[in-house]
Amino acid sequence: MKILNLKFKNINSLAGEQKIDFTKPEFTDSGLFAITGKTGAGKSSILDAISLALYGKTPRVEITGQSNDVMTRGATDCYSEIVFEIGGKKWKSSWKQERTRTGNLKPVNRQIADSTDKIHADQVRGCDSKIIEIMGLTFEQFTKVILLAQGDFAAFLQADKNDKGELLEKMTGTEIYGEISRKVFDRNKTEKEKLDQINLQLVEIKILSDEEIKTIENELSELEIQKKRIDDEIQLIETAKKRLADLENLQKQIAGAKQKLPDLQQKVELAEKAFEQSEATLKAIKTEKETGEKIWIKVRELDT
Repeated sequence: MKILNLKFKNINSLAGEQKIDFTKPEFTDSGLFAITGKTGAGKSSILDAISLALYGKTPRVEITGQSNDVMTRGATDCYSEIVFEIGGKKWKSSWKQERTRTGNLKPVNRQIADSTDKIHADQVRGCDSKIIEIMGLTFEQFTKVILLAQGDFAAFLQADKNDKGELLEKMTGTEIYGEISRKVFDRNKTEKEKLDQINLQLVEIKILSDEEIKTIENELSELEIQKKRIDDEIQLIETAKKRLADLENLQKQIAGAKQKLPDLQQKVELAEKAFEQSEATLKAIKTEKETGEKIWIKVRELDT
């Protein structure tokens, strides 16, 4: 993160509008600079302005809806705006709060925009999430890693040897490594207990002799033979089941045919009667034909 510009108004003892351009040669040429001054001159107020512009709060003073001790006493408004560069992209983040005519605090106004003045967040919760996304740090991490509060550094310098490690973890955020160490110890303990249980189970496992292994192999061979025989029997049973199913279908077809048999017999009887009648008719026609032929022969003779 590289701070480019900082503008603020009525922050703590720094009344009125203030502006710091960190792109000027006196800042860029040296590479390292210090903010110095007497107590109460406003050194920490500059850091408060940076923290307010980014996260809407400071590590020293808590701001609530009813109380804003950061605003210069007697002032009716205060704001802080920072322009910074991170990952090759410029951002502008601002924070502002005013008082009403009766002295009550108005809601906080926050805004985050890019270098083209496109607004990416303009609500408090949205700005909280967006600045963490841009910075890659929460407020607590920012105040421990980048903006180190004056009180924490003084406590570190004055602490005894046993407390410095804990304070150093607090300021730099390295307490996570202590937590990792504790978790590793607990995990190691748990896994060791599992390993001990496995070793106990291994002791209980009986190692077979060559003779016992050969006996088991013979039993397996016998079981394989039995399995093959059973599989063959199962195949025969399946074939028999299929034949039974086919037989049942045939029996159903026979039963259906038997039900149709009386109708068929009746039709056969009717057909036989019709055949007999047809034969009688045919016989009569033949007799009539023979008689006609005789008459026809006599007629021919008479004609002759």
